[in-house]
Amino acid sequence: MTTTDYIIIAVIVIISSIYYKTREHVNEISQIMSPSKIEQNKLQVVMQPKWFLNSIWIILILWVIAFYVLISSVKWWSILYIIGCVVATAILSFIVPPSKKSLSIFFFRVTHKRYRQRFNYTPEEEELLIKANDFLSKLTGLKN
Repeated sequence: MTTTDYIIIAVIVIISSIYYKTREHVNEISQIMSPSKIEQNKLQVVMQPKWFLNSIWIILILWVIAFYVLISSVKWWSILYIIGCVVATAILSFIVPPSKKSLSIFFFRVTHKRYRQRFNYTPEEEELLIKANDFLSKLTGLKN
């Protein structure tokens, strides 16, 4: 493997770690807010910007690129490297920045922006938006 291959794999692992950490935090927040799995999913959609909801496709493409780089350079051993990359992603997700506080502020800003434009939403979405906005306001200490 060349240095470029290592850099590509490292960047993919770091981006995936940040994505995983962010997803885990939004899952934690929604579990605290509601015991119902259906409502948790709806709250997660309300709290996240649309680009983040659709970014799973970018992450999948990055992992396909990583797999291709590993297959093209180290052949069958790439399976072990992929497993190592997944483990590294899980470990790095505890280390990489954004802190939980900054992620909570990020989600508060998204919900607050949507809260100010709540006339664009259905009554059910508006209720979830108000619930998420109030909870994140208390969690972050920021005012509505």
